[in-house]
Amino acid sequence: MGSAESKQIEGRLLTSSLGKTNFNKSFNLYYESIRHGLKFVIGEHKNEPSNIISLPGGWYGDLILYNGPNIDSEPLAAVKYGNKMGTFDEVRLPPEEPGQGLIKEEIRCRRNGMNFAYTFAVPVGESGYPEKFEWRSSKTEEVKELGEMSRGWKLVRLNHGDEVVAVWSWTRLRWTVNKGAAFKFTNSGATGELGNVFAIMAVTSFIRHYQKEIQASINAGAAA
Repeated sequence: MGSAESKQIEGRLLTSSLGKTNFNKSFNLYYESIRHGLKFVIGEHKNEPSNIISLPGGWYGDLILYNGPNIDSEPLAAVKYGNKMGTFDEVRLPPEEPGQGLIKEEIRCRRNGMNFAYTFAVPVGESGYPEKFEWRSSKTEEVKELGEMSRGWKLVRLNHGDEVVAVWSWTRLRWTVNKGAAFKFTNSGATGELGNVFAIMAVTSFIRHYQKEIQASINAGAAA
């Protein structure tokens, strides 16, 4: 049985819009609620959130990103498992135009050495030509500039010489009940030239990645 929020989300997405998003170029991920449904907010400061994220089924369920600081805001993306093996997730986005169907994208997971890499492809910019992007484990300067952990993840633009277009890392106090992670758009990812669908997928895939990292930590703790 899914939550009421999860059951209603497809209808809400159909009446939502891919219009202007309000992501900051850099922001933090904060825990908003644990006791009354698992929720996060993102923003430069916790008391000035740009968006709320809901996990109605907890750490192992769906993920919903809203275009505002509460769940009454329009939804921007909804993520669910694509298969039982967890090798890919299905992402649903609002229609390009009113009356059209939902946009459906995927986040694919694969082994990359000792870590996992997460890949998605979306149409970018004015041309609308599809390009592929991939989250990889990294210790690049862009990650270090977040001022948190020295190792994190970089989002590379595979069609353009692995240009780094976003980064994220855990906070130094990894298990704090306040701030969980830091994120930043970089290079062409920060200019807006890649378009709204890219921005939404970059943020959504980051938060889904964070969710799966927490799952792995919970599973490791249970097995210890």
